[in-house]
Amino acid sequence: MPNYTTTHDGHRPSMLITVLGLMLLAATGCGPRLIPVDGVVRLDGNVLSEAFVAFTPSEGGRPISTVTDDAGGFAVSTDRGDGLLPGKYRIAVSKVALADVPPESLSEDGLMPADFDPSGMTEKWVTPKRYAKLSTSGLEVEVKSGMDPVELELVSK
Repeated sequence: MPNYTTTHDGHRPSMLITVLGLMLLAATGCGPRLIPVDGVVRLDGNVLSEAFVAFTPSEGGRPISTVTDDAGGFAVSTDRGDGLLPGKYRIAVSKVALADVPPESLSEDGLMPADFDPSGMTEKWVTPKRYAKLSTSGLEVEVKSGMDPVELELVSK
């Protein structure tokens, strides 16, 4: 009858399982945790839907972006999960609409078809351009545990 208390090299399997478990725990449980970040964007007091919102770490790094919903709300998600790492972030907000879109060029659901030709149309900035640049937006937030929702109040003038 085989002895299942040790492996062929004399080590116990429970020790191997424990070490592997600790390695897995160390690999997944270390480092700062994400802090949920949500909020709303308003332009002149009115909610701003379909706006692009980008959070960039103040000390440099990759921006994380999201888009506002119909109520101007947003929640930040990354490939690591929902939220952002703790720290200070600069924020850029922009919304650009196409002007002079011929109604016949849209599908029944109001969307542009894949073969849509945008020639002859112009862009119209809904948000002031200063909010689209980190250097001029003036928007900042410190992400920390227990923070309130972020309220981004933009003004046209």
